[in-house]
Amino acid sequence: MNGQTRGLILPVGISPEPIIYTLQKLRPRYVGAVTTAKSRKILDQVTTSYPLSPSQLQVAEVGDSPQNIGTLILKVYELYRWLIDTCELDRDQIAIDPTPGRKWMSAGVTMLASQLGLEMFYVDAQYEQQTRQVRPESMRLIPLGNAFEQTGFLAAERGREHFNRGQFAAAAQAWESMKPARAQERSLYQGLAQLARTLHRWDLFEHYNQSLLSEFQEALSHLEAYSHGVGGAGPLDEFVQQMQTLAQAIEQVTSAEKPALEATADLLTNARRRIDHGQYDDACARLYRALEALAQFLLAQNYNLHVSQPEWENQPEHIRQAATEAFGQSLPEKLSLYQAWALLWALGAPVAQKIVNVGKGGKYHFKFQGLLDRRNHSILAHGWNAVKKDDVEKLAEQVEQALVDNQPHLAQWLGRLQVPQLPELPLTPPDR
Repeated sequence: MNGQTRGLILPVGISPEPIIYTLQKLRPRYVGAVTTAKSRKILDQVTTSYPLSPSQLQVAEVGDSPQNIGTLILKVYELYRWLIDTCELDRDQIAIDPTPGRKWMSAGVTMLASQLGLEMFYVDAQYEQQTRQVRPESMRLIPLGNAFEQTGFLAAERGREHFNRGQFAAAAQAWESMKPARAQERSLYQGLAQLARTLHRWDLFEHYNQSLLSEFQEALSHLEAYSHGVGGAGPLDEFVQQMQTLAQAIEQVTSAEKPALEATADLLTNARRRIDHGQYDDACARLYRALEALAQFLLAQNYNLHVSQPEWENQPEHIRQAATEAFGQSLPEKLSLYQAWALLWALGAPVAQKIVNVGKGGKYHFKFQGLLDRRNHSILAHGWNAVKKDDVEKLAEQVEQALVDNQPHLAQWLGRLQVPQLPELPLTPPDR
């Protein structure tokens, strides 16, 4: 017993003695009781021995049938919200005794208590064989502890599944819900939650505005502390090393002067994760941006030409001639995706020769133009059509193949920016 119980929830059965005993032991200020029509009158006997004012007692009633277990759980949750919202209690000030009610009521209350992470007690008692009455002197209040903590490995595994699917925010939420008793396990799940939150920020491209390295390092230090505390964690140690490599690669993306090859790879890997999550329009937008980013990178690196400010008057003659070939006498003030690749084609860039064609009337188009047209008519571009899974997967394959085949270093960056799979987490028994 934590000595801080101010709110108690319990189902009411046919015996008032165990309820009175629990109340007298825990001394709660507020009580939420769920009854059946038959057991409601038991509360009269309870409040005679343990007086409660109307503002201190909230009663919910359910039909006396196991088929009503769903309604029971809903009613108990409403009592929980009454203690939180009206009585202004914290969760750790609320306890549940599931035992006074019918067996099916006790089962439902126990299930919900486990999900809410509430402390549970039960009354152990002996009964007279003849009368089946409780022997008062035999009653004992037995703490069950926090059932949620003791089954926390279920949340831990859900977090691992989310993480390995690239659903980093959901993984963090699962691990943040865990409150393990041991300091070592707290370090493990704190580190995993922070790691997942930081990877989610990476997914949101926040690393283009600020470094995430310190957040990665702090998260990984928690995992290393856990591993050291248990004398080495095998596969987890390898995972931490792989994550350190990824964190350094992300930091290089952050610090690279844009446009950069590593940023293009970052966009491509992000697009792949969006496909895995079923976010096909988002994936299309990222693939389009990756094509644009590589063209910007090639023009800047090889020709010192920036698409936002070409400054044609300051360019060498061969670049101006190529631009005139691509655009005519009226040169654009800024270069779009198609214009950037058209200029690269006119300049004879090998990668452009492989992925850009010149059609009738000197119009430039990509060899996978049909797929790009579907992107152009999507909701996140210029139209109202949803992108289909098959189309975006084909586009991803075409873009990656075209870019990687002509930029070998891009393939290396795609490998460096892969998130390692989190191995199975150790299942440790709770502290006694």
